[in-house]
Amino acid sequence: INSNEEIVEFHFDKPFKPNLFEYCPNVYLLNQMINENWKQNNIEFAGFVHSHLNNIEISQQDIKYAKSILLTNKFMTYIILGIANLNAGKDFVKWYKLDRETYSELNVYIKK
Repeated sequence: INSNEEIVEFHFDKPFKPNLFEYCPNVYLLNQMINENWKQNNIEFAGFVHSHLNNIEISQQDIKYAKSILLTNKFMTYIILGIANLNAGKDFVKWYKLDRETYSELNVYIKK
């Protein structure tokens, strides 16, 4: 995220342990990208996107994981979470903004 609160950079993760039913991020490589590349370019980590097989609703596991990221990164006041539905007839992602207490659905505009 840049100083205008626009998401300007995206990195597609290669999961640590590929699994159809659970996403395990490659934390080492992602932290390296964030700390060594993005910081040099004044880009802050804003959140992540992952998929659910049959829905786009935020789960308790999603909330727990997002809160653990916020706990670890005290400078972050919120995190953005996108959930993609793999079974949708079209590309569809629902976006959420989570802080340490609550979450809300976001309306997102994507520039191409």
